[in-house]
Amino acid sequence: MRIVITSNIPRMKMWLLGRPAKLHRAMARSVTRAGMLVERYSKMESPVDTGRMRASINTSVRDLTATIMPHVNYAIFVHDGTRYMKARPFMDEGYNMAESEIGAVFERNIRGALR
Repeated sequence: MRIVITSNIPRMKMWLLGRPAKLHRAMARSVTRAGMLVERYSKMESPVDTGRMRASINTSVRDLTATIMPHVNYAIFVHDGTRYMKARPFMDEGYNMAESEIGAVFERNIRGALR
C-alpha cells in the first residue's frame, strides 16, 4: 500500500500573498460603510430648523479612518448644549444607532476577504 500526500505549494503561496491586500480592501470598505451608517443616523437624529446643519454632516475616509462631522460653526453648541440650551447629542445618538450594524459590516467583509 502506498500513500502519497502532495500539496500545491505555489498555489498556497499565491493565496497567502493575496490575503493582506484583500484584507486591507475589506477593512477600507468596512470603514467607509461604517462612516456612512453613522452619517445617515446622525442626519436622522439632527434637530432641524433650516436643514443647514443636517446637510453639512458628511463623511471623509482616509487611511482606514472615517471622520463624520457637521461643517457648520454652531453644531458644537447644538450637540453639547450651552447654559441656555440643553444638549442634543445627535452625533452620539447616530453612532449608537449604527453600532450594531457596524460590527456586522466588519464581520461580513472580513469573512469575505478570508475566503
